[in-house]
Amino acid sequence: MLGHPEGDAADRLPAKRMRLGTKSCAECRRRRVRCHFPTNDSRVCEACNLHNIPCIPQTKKHHDDQEKIVLKRRVGDLEETVRQITGALDVMTRAPNVNQSPVEQSQDLRKQLPNITEYVSVTSTDRPAPSDLETPDEDSDWNEDEQAPLMSLLQETLNISEPRGLSNHSQVGKPDNPHVKACLSNLSPLLPSLGALTSVLRATQEFWPLWPYSPISQAGNNGNLDDIDTAKAFIVNSLNSGTPCITAKALLWLALCIQQLPRGFRPEGDMLPDSLSSLLKHYMHNADHLLSTITETSGNSDFIECLLQQFKLYFNMGKPRKAWLSNRRAMNTALLLGFQNVDGSTPESHKALWSKIWVTDRQLSVILGLPAAIDNSHPSVSAVQGKAPLEEQLFRELATISGLIIQRNQNHTNATYAMTMEIDDLLEQFKAKMPPEWWDPAPGLPLAVTYSRQHIKLAYYSLCKIVHLPYMLKSAKERKYEISRISALEASRDLIKTHRMMRHQMGPESIMICDVLDFLAFSAAIIIVIDLLSMPTTRHPRDEAEDWVLVQGVTKDLRNVSEVLNCDVSGQAAQVLEWLSQARNGTWSGTRTCTIPYFGRVTIGRPTRDDEMPFNGTRLQASEMQRPAGSVEISTNTSTSFSQFSDQEWLSDQELNMDWTSFSDMNENYDWSMLFSTPIPE
Repeated sequence: MLGHPEGDAADRLPAKRMRLGTKSCAECRRRRVRCHFPTNDSRVCEACNLHNIPCIPQTKKHHDDQEKIVLKRRVGDLEETVRQITGALDVMTRAPNVNQSPVEQSQDLRKQLPNITEYVSVTSTDRPAPSDLETPDEDSDWNEDEQAPLMSLLQETLNISEPRGLSNHSQVGKPDNPHVKACLSNLSPLLPSLGALTSVLRATQEFWPLWPYSPISQAGNNGNLDDIDTAKAFIVNSLNSGTPCITAKALLWLALCIQQLPRGFRPEGDMLPDSLSSLLKHYMHNADHLLSTITETSGNSDFIECLLQQFKLYFNMGKPRKAWLSNRRAMNTALLLGFQNVDGSTPESHKALWSKIWVTDRQLSVILGLPAAIDNSHPSVSAVQGKAPLEEQLFRELATISGLIIQRNQNHTNATYAMTMEIDDLLEQFKAKMPPEWWDPAPGLPLAVTYSRQHIKLAYYSLCKIVHLPYMLKSAKERKYEISRISALEASRDLIKTHRMMRHQMGPESIMICDVLDFLAFSAAIIIVIDLLSMPTTRHPRDEAEDWVLVQGVTKDLRNVSEVLNCDVSGQAAQVLEWLSQARNGTWSGTRTCTIPYFGRVTIGRPTRDDEMPFNGTRLQASEMQRPAGSVEISTNTSTSFSQFSDQEWLSDQELNMDWTSFSDMNENYDWSMLFSTPIPE
């Protein structure tokens, strides 16, 4: 029919200037026909209704009409966001409604968080697993309004300052990086509510100075905020930065907070979206995915700080090999960026990061028996740090001595005993540099000060034990190494005392998680037990009793840590020491074999009356007799005591957290194996 345009013809016609003022609709005006509305309230004229076409009033139509529509919609969205923020502020300032349930109050508090952290009720089967992380397509439907929380407006309204390190990264609007999109999409239902987040931060606040990165020290705090608000601002800003490094930094820092929480922790409103272990796994996995998109050649200081936080997480959870890998990745990036330069062109912040990296590399490499990444002769290692705090200077000096031990261990077949004694002299000189008040600390010291000093002492005694341990094992056959046996035992005793002092000084409410440090204390206890079981009873009974008291004390501390923080490493270490104590007391009633990581094998036999043997503390060679019914067999390798590293298959991805009793290494050849007789139970 003539005069009947297609449905969208009007939209495709070029815009024409039109004299307004008539009451005709745009289509009737174009067709030059009478425009008649049946009633005054009608919105569609008779002609448009007859032809089934849109009845549009006369307006000026330009090419930018669609842009204006989008802008109007966004202005409306902004107004709605302001209303939501105003409502959230009203929730913050008014007292809780006594008629509301805790769940309803918690849901009100969640409105104060950005939309990306809004709680989404999903079941455990609907929640994405870490392995399900997918990168969305560039054209995927990403709700821009939901991902634009207007952080600048929120900060101005709440008077929240941005951390200095984020000012160049905070972006309002949807993130352009597809990996960040995938991360936020997966984590949306797993981020805590504001109440739960506040409870987590408050419960872990005293431990923040112990971690490699602190948002408090980096924040541009204007004095109007406390540390909790600054930490929340750091997390919110980082998650909305749209940058993989900054987003990963917030996730890893939040993971450190989750990791430190005690077993059975219940936040405000009891509204954590998942279990602590599951949240920790998801945060670490998504952060690792974001960091995997960045290469060492494209990294920066933010990337290095992320890797150092990742190192701390693995170190705490008893994964020294993964911690070593994260730190080496940070070292590679720092080397490419020139952080190791000691001239005036390198910023002080970069020098501080580099110092932390190479010192950490020495600390882990000497435990794992791996080569150091940089030699002692490098200027950044040998340079004197006169203005640095005493604790930092002592850590650097210990790292330098660690480098000498690493060099000896890497070439132990050609190393002389004189080299060991030279290192021992350096350690003695180092001990004299620790202030007298460190040995008798005053009560009430800040947690960070207590931890730093006790950590230096733990590292010192650990080096003393490591440098003499190989020759302690040889002293059973060669008496010239008796001095190493005595030195290793003294270092082990002092290490346990320092570990116990650190635990007790922090108090029952400040139990710190660190599986690797607990494992070092356990290893020292094993050295003492070997000596107690193997050596003839020529010592004073009081000295022997004091050693067993030390073993029982560290066993109790490890058991306490495992119960409060749910640590597998400290729990298994306590279990092995309890078995050995029972075997020594003649109360052991079973047969058990366990493989201790980085050490060797322990087998405890079951004693019976038929095989009764007098307990005289006699050391027996494994090749001279069959294992008696009541015995303890401890086996290791002298070469392992030098390298402290093993590539056996049982050393799984769980590392120290693996089940020590689940692996049978009967085919493993040990060059040092001793059988110790035990008393018959009553």
